Amino acid sequence: YRTLGVSPNSWMSDEFGVTHGFEHYVKLWQYRHSALASASASGWAHRLNKRLNHWYMRQIFPSRNQVWHVNHHVRTLLAQAPEPFFMYAIYWDTHLPYAAPDTYLAPWLPQNLTPRQARAINRDPWQYLTGRVPMSEHDFQALQSCYDAAIASLDAGIGALVDWLRQRQILDHTLLIITSDHGENLGEHGLMSHAYSLHDTLLHVPLLIRYPACFPAGQRVTQQVQLTDLFPTILDVLGLTLPEVRQP
Repeated sequence: YRTLGVSPNSWMSDEFGVTHGFEHYVKLWQYRHSALASASASGWAHRLNKRLNHWYMRQIFPSRNQVWHVNHHVRTLLAQAPEPFFMYAIYWDTHLPYAAPDTYLAPWLPQNLTPRQARAINRDPWQYLTGRVPMSEHDFQALQSCYDAAIASLDAGIGALVDWLRQRQILDHTLLIITSDHGENLGEHGLMSHAYSLHDTLLHVPLLIRYPACFPAGQRVTQQVQLTDLFPTILDVLGLTLPEVRQP
């Protein structure tokens, strides 16, 4: 398999071992992102690149509509890669600051609230959690609107990618899995973002699997599953078994 990855999440990086085994891994949180996990610079070039990445991460990256950026690189890599491939794509749109375009935000806003006013609501969870910035129910209602808009924008972007796979006539023989590592607290339990909690607001996440050869359309699994179930599920679909590891 050709192993390809696209990530705007700096936690999913070389430093944490996540890029191990990928032939191409595009790091979108970098100003000059490296396509290869092993790519590196040295000396003054490394220091300059580090400064540029830090500036980009702080000033530009948070306000970008990420789904279309990720999709561009996914399509570019898949158009160049022969089958079979393994593609791991991460989307950042439903993380703070929930920067969905106004066209997606407007339908979700409460009456008499403009997109500009909604974007002015505090986005720093630590300011709220430490009591430095109080937030009202109305504030969280506005924040919820921004979160819903981000989900709607992400849904449209993933739909566009699915359409692209269909046009290339590879969708029906591609195992497509859509899931999330966590949800969000938006004032529930006195919390904001996704820390300090194991409530269903964080644990109950979507899991969609599409592969016509194995899974009937519309089938719903009602029992509890975990993300750790995905790895053996993929192996089962592919008819693969892991070699036994001898203990020393």
